[in-house]
Amino acid sequence: MHQFRITPDRLRRFLVSRRMQLAVKGAMAAAVAWLLAEAVTRALHGDGLDSYIYYAPFGAVVTIDVTIAGSLRIARQSALALAVGALLGLGVDRAVEPSALSLALVVAAGVLLGGLPGLGGQRGLVPIAALFVLVIGSATDAEAYATGYVALPALGAACGVVVNMLFPTVPFRQQQ
Repeated sequence: MHQFRITPDRLRRFLVSRRMQLAVKGAMAAAVAWLLAEAVTRALHGDGLDSYIYYAPFGAVVTIDVTIAGSLRIARQSALALAVGALLGLGVDRAVEPSALSLALVVAAGVLLGGLPGLGGQRGLVPIAALFVLVIGSATDAEAYATGYVALPALGAACGVVVNMLFPTVPFRQQQ
């Protein structure tokens, strides 16, 4: 049985690893997104969004990538997917009473709309956003919830992109 030992060399490699860099950047972006979302919702006097500030760090964390181009792509795709899903959820909420049927309808339509060009790897957010807006939004204020579910992750995604631009992932070669 192989015993794992933490050696100074292993510790150094871990501390400069790509995974550690992503962890630090994700933590920074999430914290900045939270603080910025608090400030924005306070400036808007809540406006129904203050209950949903946790979506900003979500957007920041989702956007952190190894490359700046990757962060930009993810930010664009996730913002578009969340907007499409939120609009779908609002539309179904207005057209059909909440039920198992409306839930099935919003999920099926969300999966189909997830195939739209430009959504890439974020296509799965469409049915999730639609479902959340339908279920959670209809129980509160659907428009405020949909706005928060789209705008606050977009704000967080912008924070993620900026952090990634300020602190690009540095490749370290492993010594032989």
